[in-house]
Amino acid sequence: MKNKMIHAIGGIDDKFIDEAARPSRKKAVIIKWCAAAAGFCVIAGLAAAVWISSGANGIFLSKESNAAGGAEEGTLSEEYDGDYKANGTADTVPNDNEAFTEKPSISSSQDIYEVPSWDDMTVTQKFPYLSFNGYEYSTADRTVPEESAGKKITSATLTGTDSRTGKTYAINADIYEIAGISKNCAVSIKFEGYKELYVCRNSGYRPETLGQLTDDLNLRETLTFGKAYATVKKGDTYTETEYSGLDGEKVWEMLLSDRELKNVKDYDSMNFGKELISVSINIELLYRNISLAVTEDGYLTTNILDTGKAFFIGKEKAENFAEYVRENCKAVEKGSFTAPSGGNGGGAGEPADSGAASSAYDPGNTASRQ
Repeated sequence: MKNKMIHAIGGIDDKFIDEAARPSRKKAVIIKWCAAAAGFCVIAGLAAAVWISSGANGIFLSKESNAAGGAEEGTLSEEYDGDYKANGTADTVPNDNEAFTEKPSISSSQDIYEVPSWDDMTVTQKFPYLSFNGYEYSTADRTVPEESAGKKITSATLTGTDSRTGKTYAINADIYEIAGISKNCAVSIKFEGYKELYVCRNSGYRPETLGQLTDDLNLRETLTFGKAYATVKKGDTYTETEYSGLDGEKVWEMLLSDRELKNVKDYDSMNFGKELISVSINIELLYRNISLAVTEDGYLTTNILDTGKAFFIGKEKAENFAEYVRENCKAVEKGSFTAPSGGNGGGAGEPADSGAASSAYDPGNTASRQ
C-alpha cells in the first residue's frame, strides 16, 4: 500500500511492541496474507490480528432489518444503508489499524495470524477508522491517560465490518485532543460504553519541515531514545550489532537541530541508500519502539505516524552520527547472517561495502511497507 511504512495489516496490540526488543531477522513478526489459507475475503475495516478478548460490541445494522436485536451499551440501532458517512465524510480510505513497529527489519520467516471472530476483537479492531479533519485516522489499542486528554473536539460515528459474516456494525464516540500534540497528528477517542480513551493517529500527516514535525508532536517533550542498531559487514558475513548508551542530546544536536530541513515530497518515489544507523525511539502517548535512522546518501528517515518521512541532512552529517555511535556507545553483537546474492540495489540485507555499517532495514525497500 502506498505511503505505508513498516505498517503491518491488522490490529496488533501495542503490548507486543512494548515487550519486544530489537528482534533478530528471523524473529521479527510481519503479517502475511495467504489467500489459499484464508478461505474468506477480508473486508475493509478488519484485517489480520492477534487473538485478544474484547469489550462491548456495536450493534449489527443491515438493509434487510432495522431491528436492534436488543440494543447493547455503546451501539446504534439505525439502519446501515451501505453508504454511511461518519462525521460527514464517507469511510473510504483503507486503514491498517495498529502499526507493527518493532526495530525496523524485514523478517525472512513470517508468522501468519488467524483473523479472530468479531466477539474476540478489541473495540479498536472492530472500528479501526475515524474520518476526521479531512483525513482517515487509525484507532489503536493504546490508551491515553485522562490527564493527557485535552478538550472535546466533536462526536462521530464509526463503522466496522465482520469479515467472517459480512455484517456491519456502528458505534458512537467522542473525540478529544491529546495534550501537547496537534490534532493534525493524533487525537484520542472514547467509544460509547467504554471508559478508556484510545489513540487515533493520522498516517496522512505530512509536515513541511522538521521543525513543524517537532512542534506538532511536541518532540522536545515527548521523544525519547532507546538503543541504536547497525548491520556490519565482516567478510561474507553480516553481523547485527546493538549499541547502548546513546546520548539523546547528541541525537538532537547532530540530527534534529536544523528546523528548516524540508520533508521529501514523495517518500515512496525515493531510492534511499542503505541505512548507516537506526535508533529506536518512543513517543510514549502514541508509540514505543519506532525508527529514526540515517542513510549513507545523507537522509534522516523516520516512520513517526506510520508513514515514511525523510529530510536531507547531507552525507557528512549522516556519517558523523554513525561514527559517533560506533565510537561512543557500547556494542553487542546480536547475530549474523549471510546476505543473499543478486541484490536489487538497496534492498534489505544487500551486502554493504567492506567496513561500512548498514541496518537491516532499508527505508527505500517497498517490502517493508504493506
